[in-house]
Amino acid sequence: MARRSKEFRATNYHRAIGHAVMERQTKIGLSLEELADRARLVPEELRQIIAAEREGQLTELMGVAAGLGLQVSELLHRAEVIEQQSGAKRAKRAKRRKG
Repeated sequence: MARRSKEFRATNYHRAIGHAVMERQTKIGLSLEELADRARLVPEELRQIIAAEREGQLTELMGVAAGLGLQVSELLHRAEVIEQQSGAKRAKRAKRRKG
């Protein structure tokens, strides 16, 4: 039986969550520190989630969403849309490379 690595490996979805957070953060004009305070996170923890350097726990994502004026389901839906759009772009680039 293979052991699971405890090392975090970011997926496109983790990156999409970070992108969704940054888009909304910019739209409502919050600094990283202001959003971290609203989400009850240390700024470095929030930065790591946004940069997809670590996986945000559900309670952390709920706090981030609330700090952005969203429900966590809305934040995750935005991330899903971003991930799907970036997946379509990746597929289009791969098709062009194949010629």
